[in-house]
Amino acid sequence: LLALMGYVRLSPSDPVRWHVLPKGVEEGPGAGYALRRIAGGPDPLADPADFARACLSLALGDLREAARQAGPVFFDRSAIDALANLDWMGCAVPDVGPLGYHQTVLFAPPWAEIFATDAERRHGFEAAVAEHDMLSKAYPARGYNLVPLPKDPVADRVNFVRDHVAGLAAARQPS
Repeated sequence: LLALMGYVRLSPSDPVRWHVLPKGVEEGPGAGYALRRIAGGPDPLADPADFARACLSLALGDLREAARQAGPVFFDRSAIDALANLDWMGCAVPDVGPLGYHQTVLFAPPWAEIFATDAERRHGFEAAVAEHDMLSKAYPARGYNLVPLPKDPVADRVNFVRDHVAGLAAARQPS
């Protein structure tokens, strides 16, 4: 089982995005964030198409690595994000076949009250809304079911994620 999740910032000051994950659930790397930490990698603002292709390559590698994990793995970005960005830019979109992510996607909506830019997130809120709108079409077009994360206090959001993870795990248990 691989679970997929959009970026979640639990609060403006929360640098640890995945402290909500229960024991036995792993966090997969975010391709875009990992690429921005590599010296000499493509810059998303200077060459967005090259950046999206590099994100796709890294995301596919991360997915192969995650398939070797014993339990669920959460990703804050996926190959679908990169494919959707390539399509949106009018670039050739490679046929990558079935990806193997869980069909349920916990999807974080843009939330102005907690949105913040930093060294890795240099785009503004309007760009985040546009990307959300694009991805909210791209995932269902590939057969994924979006479950929006509530715009609730941190503790409630943590419980929401944990409850969904527990529900997915329970659904996988033989009856």
